[in-house]
Amino acid sequence: MRKRLRKKLFLREFQELGFALKAKMNLPDEAALDVFWTKFVEQVETNNVHCHGAFGNEEFDMFVMVGQTGPDAEERKTKFVEWLKTQSEVSEITAGELVDAFYDESCRGKTCCCCD
Repeated sequence: MRKRLRKKLFLREFQELGFALKAKMNLPDEAALDVFWTKFVEQVETNNVHCHGAFGNEEFDMFVMVGQTGPDAEERKTKFVEWLKTQSEVSEITAGELVDAFYDESCRGKTCCCCD
């Protein structure tokens, strides 16, 4: 298969990884939610990840894409999850294993837009 087609189909060296992420939230009001999500977006940008899913005052359920396969994929996932664990607004965090974001069956039908 040609490199251009592999890139278009996210195969081999162009494979992209991601993981499921769920957490319960302890937010008293909308103002606290806004403050938390501002911090959350900063961390998303800092760690160069992309998130798809749903969130609210009490919980969030997302699929986080860490990008192409590489030595830093697991490291970026770990940094992002560890940052979430340090936030007082977050409790009961559950992070799944890194999977192929476009072709893994565990990803199908979940909240990730990348599989549609």
